[in-house]
Formats: sequence, C-alpha cells, structure tokens
Amino acid sequence: MRKEQALPLILFIALLILPFAVKGYAVYLLYMVFLYIVLAESWNIIGGYAGQVCLGMGAFFGLGAYIAAVLSFNCFPPPLSIFIGGCTAALLGVIIFPTFRLRGVYFAIGTLFLPDIIKVIILNLEVTGGAKGFFLPLTFALDITHWYIAALILASITVLFAFKMSNSRIGLVFKAIRDDEDASESCGINPFKYKILAMMLASFLSGLAGGIYAHQMLFLEPHGTFKLMWSIGPVFMCIIGGVGSIIGPIIGAGIFTALSLWLVTLVGEVDLIVMGVILIVVILTMPGGIFGALNKRVKLKLS
Repeated sequence: MRKEQALPLILFIALLILPFAVKGYAVYLLYMVFLYIVLAESWNIIGGYAGQVCLGMGAFFGLGAYIAAVLSFNCFPPPLSIFIGGCTAALLGVIIFPTFRLRGVYFAIGTLFLPDIIKVIILNLEVTGGAKGFFLPLTFALDITHWYIAALILASITVLFAFKMSNSRIGLVFKAIRDDEDASESCGINPFKYKILAMMLASFLSGLAGGIYAHQMLFLEPHGTFKLMWSIGPVFMCIIGGVGSIIGPIIGAGIFTALSLWLVTLVGEVDLIVMGVILIVVILTMPGGIFGALNKRVKLKLS
C-alpha cells in the first residue's frame, strides 16, 4: 500500500476509535464537522466542479431530513429511511431542471428561494407536524457515538467519491462546463444533461446528511431545518477552504465548526454579517482559499 493511500486509512481508523476514548461535547463537535464535510463536498460537486453557484442546498438537506424522519416514524429501518431521504432529495434536484437554463447569477438567484418553497410545503402538511414540528420517538434515541460513526462513514465515502469523480471522465466534463460552457458544447458535450447529473449527486449526498441529522436530533422544525445557514454554510466552507479541491471543503468545514461556536453567541443576523466580512477578506487575500494559498506556497518552496 502506498503512503498516500495508507495515511487516509490510518486517519479513518483513528477517528473511528476516537469516540470510545474521548467522551462529551468533543464527539458532538466532530460529528458536526463530518456532516459539514458532506455538505461542503456535495456543494463542491455542483459549484466547484460544474461551476454552478447553487444557493439552495438547504432545501435538499431539509427535505432529506423530513423524509427520513417520517419514514422511520412509520416503522422503516433508519438506514433505509436515510437512503430514501437522499433519493428524494436527488429527485428534487432533477425536478428543478428548468433552472439549469439559467447561467451565472441568474441561476444562483433561481435556487436561492428553493428552501423557502419546500419549507412552506412542509409547514402545510399534517404528516410533517406543520409549524409544531415533527418528533421521533425516544426509541430512536441512540448515543452520539452511533451517529458520529454514521457521519464519519458518510463523510469518508463522500470525500472518496469526490476524489474519484474529480479524476474521472465525468469530473473532466464538469470542469470543462465550468471553464467555458459554450466551448464545451461546441465539443459535443451536453451541458444541460451534466448540470442535472451534478445537481442530482450533490442533492443526494446533502439529503443523506439531512437524514442522519434528523435521527440524531429526534425533532425537526421547519424554520430551523430550512434556515439560511444550511444553504450559505456549504458555500462559505468551500470558498474559505478552496473551491474545486478535495481538501479545501474539509478545511472549510473545520473552520466553520469552530466559527459556529462563537457565532452562536451573537444576536440576530450578525453571524451572517461576520461570515460575509470573512468571505470578502479571504476572496481578496486568498482567491484560491486556504488550501490554494498553502498549495501555492509549497510549490514556490519546491521550485
């Protein structure tokens, strides 16, 4: 086994063992980091590789959460419920195909209101509990270690998938569309079809993350489940860490988790203002994100 293959495996095993040695809030924080990694890497597929800035990823996360919770409440096994939640989120990603006729800022605006649309539907459905929220029975109350492991496995699969995809033919097609959509179309590529594929993959992974989140929380409330942070957070993580890379979203997820510990103490929408200021600073000083800046510095030292 080569060194570059052994290191991720050793890290995975170490993280797998960690919750049995460390207890308390640290395990929960790492659990959230893993969920954020899934959300960031999934946005990176549609935004970093395919070049489509989607501002509505919270819709897929929230829909996956609600579908998984409702199915588990109706006696479906949690793993199956979470998988179906992901598939339903992917279906939503396909249903919004008309937005892929839009480009640039128009596409971003077209997806921005998607979480609010799904939230209104959830609010008016009796099966989801409406505005009162949806409770899962305490029989689903498992120790955080169980959901830590589930989130770790999902994050690991997501990162591995993103790595394999970025070096595959599909990944190259996504990058071609990102760099010049018209030129890629003149080469025989169907941008519309591949945009739908990118969105379907990204929304499926986000839906799975939502399903795990729902089972860990045991309670879903529309305003919290579809809040703006679930849509803006993945964008923030990718830009801070480095868009279009594998490591960048992981770095961004760690920073976002640490930042959230402080932002939660702020009142109102001040947290969004702080995130906006940080984004502007990073974009101006490190256009390629933290990973891009570090990578550039290493290359300069080696040259």
